[in-house]
Amino acid sequence: MAAGLFEGHYVWHPAADDRVLANVCVDVRAGRYRYACEALAETRADFGLRSHRSLVLASEAAGSDLVERWLSEEPSPEAALMWARVAVQRAMRAADSRDERAEALERIALTACERAAELAPEDPTPWVAKLTMARLHRLREPAPKGLLTAPPGPWRLFAHILSLDPWNREGHHRFLSFFFTRHGGSVNAAWDVAAFLSQRAPADSDLRLLPLVALVESYNPTQLLADRV
Repeated sequence: MAAGLFEGHYVWHPAADDRVLANVCVDVRAGRYRYACEALAETRADFGLRSHRSLVLASEAAGSDLVERWLSEEPSPEAALMWARVAVQRAMRAADSRDERAEALERIALTACERAAELAPEDPTPWVAKLTMARLHRLREPAPKGLLTAPPGPWRLFAHILSLDPWNREGHHRFLSFFFTRHGGSVNAAWDVAAFLSQRAPADSDLRLLPLVALVESYNPTQLLADRV
């Protein structure tokens, strides 16, 4: 959705229709964290909004020392969460680019996630951030009963997230992405997990669309063209 208008045209922004977040992003790019802290503090009882705001703000802050300065000057659950989010983004980018600093950045990210979880034990967001890194080591914990392919994965970590927030949207999507082929999984495993998770979700939940996410992820137009030759 659009965050604003400019000369009659839509201006697209990762904040979507969250105008508070869009404005705070400007502050973060300028190196200021006061309003970011306020915007996150008001989401302590809304994990979906907390997840979205922290993720977008982390993408704005990852290239600077803002979160380290914030954590040093005014430590809080919000500062710790932002450090975790930023540290995970840096670790994943380093791993994907095969940067020699990848292992060190991953250790920093794990420490940051643990600190954020300690400061806000009821918040699933630090655990969701940690789940993002699960694909780096292809965790192989056994799947619960009810899945045809029984794909191993980070099931214990995901279960902990569900114990804090049963229908956590980002947590479900991060978990499903672990099984994508581009992350070392398979089409069958991703479809199986998506179907399993969607069937658990309430009838009016967006999580019912997880099989569609798996279907789009597996779409390969090159393969379709090859089949017609």
